[in-house]
Amino acid sequence: MNYRSKSLHISKEGKKFKDSVNEIIGNDAGTFEPYYSHVENITLPLLCPIKLEIDLIPKDRRLWDIDNRAKFLIDCLEGYFFKNDNQIVELIIRKLPFNKEKAGCKCKISEVEQP
Repeated sequence: MNYRSKSLHISKEGKKFKDSVNEIIGNDAGTFEPYYSHVENITLPLLCPIKLEIDLIPKDRRLWDIDNRAKFLIDCLEGYFFKNDNQIVELIIRKLPFNKEKAGCKCKISEVEQP
């Protein structure tokens, strides 16, 4: 039988990335102010259904799976910008051409009106 481990292994590089995301979001929330300062009375984390757009910009031509990177990023954003990832009703993930100088990710979160 094939059993899956109940524990999640995060690589050293993954831990470093998650720590840096938490540091930016947790210790310097003002970093994000320009992106939502035009919206009045915004309260984070959002509690409504949301649309999440993710642009991933690789630093080199190595191959990697887009879904693994997106899942990890969503887990890092959860709790800060939205309460739970089950609020995501629309998800767009784009893997852009590599750019060593601009490597990283860009996220856009918007509220979705449900009928």
